[in-house]
Amino acid sequence: MQRELANYEAAQSALQLEIARQHPDIDLGPGYAFEEGSHMISLALGSVLPLRNRNQGPIAEALAARKAAGAQLLATQSAVMAGADEALAKYRAAWAELQEARQSATQAQEQTRTAAAWSKAGESDQLTAVTAQVLLSVADRARIDALRQTQLALGNLEDALQRPLSPATAPPLPQAPPRQEVSR
Repeated sequence: MQRELANYEAAQSALQLEIARQHPDIDLGPGYAFEEGSHMISLALGSVLPLRNRNQGPIAEALAARKAAGAQLLATQSAVMAGADEALAKYRAAWAELQEARQSATQAQEQTRTAAAWSKAGESDQLTAVTAQVLLSVADRARIDALRQTQLALGNLEDALQRPLSPATAPPLPQAPPRQEVSR
């Protein structure tokens, strides 16, 4: 984006130069010479006169180059904005998936506690408690995978914006819920 902006500014400068060249450029300067023992002071006068229809051809070329640079700048800007919008959408989807995974992990943790309490009280067999532990492990794995995807999506969003996001502009990533061991 910065390169395209610099190209546009260069085209604008070239256009301004060509516009300035449509008027005569008069140079007036002093001169000095020392010849055969005498000092000679002179006045130099120089001029560049635009010959071809007051420089309209080069002005039109510079104007066309600026217009092309402007179109390229707008195209690049649109592509950058589309990439940022896509990265933001992916981040939001990953964030929603992370929230669902956290909720599932919390529910699995509660089920594990309940199954352990029932097993300890003799109301269910040991298989129920072990099954609940396995489901908790699966839910924790899904939560960790969702957290990883969310962090990758956040990194891609930062890449698209070409700057790091501050904690105020991005939702904070949640901490892992404390995992309680279930006694058998």
